[in-house]
Amino acid sequence: MLRYARKKNTMVNVTSLQGYPLFAGLSETELIQLAPHFFKRTYGKNAYLYHPGNPGLYLYLVESGQVRIFFSDSRGKEYFVNLMGPRNTLSVPLSGPVGLSSGKVS
Repeated sequence: MLRYARKKNTMVNVTSLQGYPLFAGLSETELIQLAPHFFKRTYGKNAYLYHPGNPGLYLYLVESGQVRIFFSDSRGKEYFVNLMGPRNTLSVPLSGPVGLSSGKVS
């Protein structure tokens, strides 16, 4: 999992970004300028990327594994929204019929 954050020292290279559909229209020069702003971060199974009410401050690029997007109602029942895999991107929490979604590494 890659995360836009300034906390990590392992930067992402241009070749990594080229594999994501989100960046398909960018030139190599633009990707070179963008790459230093992305840093690699690994999350363990069942780690939450965000919770309802938290601001969506980061852009997540799934390099490997899966991220399950879901929301919970007031009784705690979970509703599956989507499963994100390699080369998928996600950012701000999605709005669901009951509230904001959660992103959890599966």
